[in-house]
Amino acid sequence: MGSFLEDFDEFLDCVFPKYDKFLICGDVNIQLDKKSAVSTEFVRILASYGLNQLINEPTHKAGHTLDMVTTSHKIIDNSTLQVLSDTLEIFKSCDHFPIIFTLQCKTLRSNDKKKIQFRSIEKIDKDRFSFDLLDKLARNKSFSTFEEHLDHYNATCSEVLDIHAPLLEKVIKDVPSAPWFDSEYKAARVARRKAEKVWLKSHLPIDRDIFNHLRLHCTELASSKKKLFFQGHFEKYSHSTKGLYKFVDVFLDNDAALKLPPTESLQDTVEEFNTFFTEKIKAIREAFSNSTLNEDPVAKVPVDIDSKLCEFRETSVEELKDILKAFRPVFYSLVNQAAMMGYSGKLLHLVDNEADVYCKDTPLVDAINRGMCCGI
Repeated sequence: MGSFLEDFDEFLDCVFPKYDKFLICGDVNIQLDKKSAVSTEFVRILASYGLNQLINEPTHKAGHTLDMVTTSHKIIDNSTLQVLSDTLEIFKSCDHFPIIFTLQCKTLRSNDKKKIQFRSIEKIDKDRFSFDLLDKLARNKSFSTFEEHLDHYNATCSEVLDIHAPLLEKVIKDVPSAPWFDSEYKAARVARRKAEKVWLKSHLPIDRDIFNHLRLHCTELASSKKKLFFQGHFEKYSHSTKGLYKFVDVFLDNDAALKLPPTESLQDTVEEFNTFFTEKIKAIREAFSNSTLNEDPVAKVPVDIDSKLCEFRETSVEELKDILKAFRPVFYSLVNQAAMMGYSGKLLHLVDNEADVYCKDTPLVDAINRGMCCGI
């Protein structure tokens, strides 16, 4: 069973980056309804690829769950998933219950192909190739410039190469790769495949150990790259609520279309939404207390605070540096605001990747505090 788990992990490792959507189902001969080292490891392998077992009831006449159904996306309508436990009288020779479900995705295209060109370099007779190349290069013509010599050399090499290893074309299936499937992971997979072939040919313990080591390395490398990929996207959208929600929806495959509440008239729905948000904004405004700051901290003049929704404290240079480091796009908005208020000079200076905030005449910090006080 340990070999099966390793092979299953390797199978998912190959399938997951190649196919956008897939369905895996069948008898795994593991009692998934019982807690054991084998069932726990099997569930862990599924979870490491973002998969989970969709069946949680017995699928065998002995009362155990031995069959699995899992998909990379929500391509199965879970409400249609049924285990037909009352059909053993019909299928007397079978000890497993039939499992039926409905797919809710379009037919997956399997005819996406592309044409590639290649040469069989490994089949070249090196001695004949060397003889023909030297023979043709020896037939040197008189050239007046270095460029003519170079063109002749390149043309001769291409001509001989076309004779010994002509350019071939092949149509292959165009399989999209996962976003974390980079050159490092590809090289690790190639090395693992080579080690597997060596072991299957030699059957030596040392070759098997090398293969197992490379297989484990590929699994760990894939896991780390997936984590870095998703972590990078979460950090990328950490300052954009809309972008973060959109990415999470894609990550969780939550792509169901939003549905409006049932209504007899579209106009009634619009009015209902308008009333809801109007009342909500009104309640939020009433929940805020008026600001107690009643004068501009820079100009020392009274300001109108009747419509202010919150209080604020003055910011500092160090605090502003931290903000600009984390929210660099906000800087440009602050610069524009300061420029509109009549401040000039160098506002941001980068020294060793550290934000130095200053103005020639009036510090930017004062401009921000004054702008906040005035409601800018």
